[in-house]
Amino acid sequence: MLLHGLPRMTKDIDIAIEEKRPDDVIRWYDKRKAASHLRKAQRVIKELDKEKEWQEYLSALRKANERNDDASKSWTVYRDAGS
Repeated sequence: MLLHGLPRMTKDIDIAIEEKRPDDVIRWYDKRKAASHLRKAQRVIKELDKEKEWQEYLSALRKANERNDDASKSWTVYRDAGS
């Protein structure tokens, strides 16, 4: 699987909607939309037999987004602690 956590992302979107947090709804929706585009790109790259380049791209993308992921993990821990 290309990206993990998509069911969790859907749950986060639902919670943000329920808690009336439109900024979080938009942020999570944008991540879900991006994941969809990345899955499509992955299929094309595999057809072109460019798996090594794809893995390098994903590594760079993950590194560039580490800061955003850390912030969302912090929110998840905070939100789950309140449950």
